[in-house]
Amino acid sequence: MIIFIYLALTIPICYILTREIYSIYKDIILSNINTNNNYKIFVEKQDILRLAQVHLKRKKWLSCILIIEKFTNNNKRIELYNCLGFCYLSTDFYNTAEYYYDKTLKIHPLNTIALHNLMNIYKSKKINKQIKSKKILQQIKLIEEKNA
Repeated sequence: MIIFIYLALTIPICYILTREIYSIYKDIILSNINTNNNYKIFVEKQDILRLAQVHLKRKKWLSCILIIEKFTNNNKRIELYNCLGFCYLSTDFYNTAEYYYDKTLKIHPLNTIALHNLMNIYKSKKINKQIKSKKILQQIKLIEEKNA
């Protein structure tokens, strides 16, 4: 009877610990892929975005940031910049989020997703950003009128 109680208590704990250790192991492998010359892995840009979106759905913001920044050296993809901006916005790093949304808008000035998120950052800061927020709102309205 005592053995049954012992097993009933330890098996779930062992399972949870094993999952966490595996997750840590995967993160360590991912962080070492580009720095270790033994690995010759070529990752498609679309696969990076899919992997980042999985981490976004699980609300693992820092893992998403790690993946995107590790694999996107000088890649100018607006989806990746938007994704990074959203991750930093979700972790309350507003200045960094603003930086990535600005990078998105330099590549594609009519990106309404980046404009909306940038406007929300300016509204949340409330520090001399009301003018920028109003300008962005006008820009969004013009873009939406052209697309309608």
